[in-house]
Amino acid sequence: MIFGRSKLSLRQFTAITVDKTVELQNCKRHHTNCQLTLTCSAAKIGFMVDRPKKPVSVDVFGQEPGKGNPDELVLSRRQVRDCDRMAIERFAINGLVLMENAGRGAAEVIVSLLKGAGQSRVCIVAGTGNNAGDGFVVARHLTNVGVDVDVVICGLRDKIKGDALANLVIIEQMAVAIAYIEQQRPNEIIQSIKAHLEGRGLIVDAMLGTGVSGAPREPIRSAIQAILDNRSGKIVVALDIPSGLDCDTGEPMGPTIRADHTVTFAAMKKGFRSLSAAQYTGTVTVASIGINTSLLL
Repeated sequence: MIFGRSKLSLRQFTAITVDKTVELQNCKRHHTNCQLTLTCSAAKIGFMVDRPKKPVSVDVFGQEPGKGNPDELVLSRRQVRDCDRMAIERFAINGLVLMENAGRGAAEVIVSLLKGAGQSRVCIVAGTGNNAGDGFVVARHLTNVGVDVDVVICGLRDKIKGDALANLVIIEQMAVAIAYIEQQRPNEIIQSIKAHLEGRGLIVDAMLGTGVSGAPREPIRSAIQAILDNRSGKIVVALDIPSGLDCDTGEPMGPTIRADHTVTFAAMKKGFRSLSAAQYTGTVTVASIGINTSLLL
């Protein structure tokens, strides 16, 4: 993993303490106890430590009144993939950094929602891909501020790879409550998810991201249904996009999460412009991934 001219191993990056600091060694300028949220640029020597831009609330059409530039951008599924690739290849921003910035931005929104609702118990329902990784970052930051977090993973641990796995290992070491929903009968999956949702004031959907282009499959299909059946009196927050919603068309591809809030990353998504998408996305907030999205296009 390379930050400017500083090389860090995955082991060094994931040596994260509960108080949200990490000691970054082998840096030519020997930075220590830096905050985890990093934004990196190939144009700078070494690396810069910073918090991401504060998430901006926007309407469903991706317009923030009175402002322009990144918050007015709209990305298709292909453009999201290309932006991630450009951030990593051209600007040398590691995928872990992108995931960290996205997850922290979402966590800030969720903390605000919890305070407004007087809630302190959260259930994060995750898949096994990068959207789940965003959820694991959220779990860490919520735990750091004293929120009672329960993580439910729809799938086997062995399926979680790369950046998502790195963030899963961190919350495992933090003793965050984690349960796995493996392949079972649909009614068993629904009952299992329902049990985890009881007593939780806020649900985080971290199951499927923008890259999905087909109907949700088990166990996620039944997990979505369980959330739909047991969301009464709870706040539902989707990460990047509600699971089951098509990124490009804004149409449901099967059972689809109906979120009260969606924290989407980098820019609005093309499908959000569809009038029918609002019933699934709820209020949409754009969270920065640590670099001006317009630079990635």
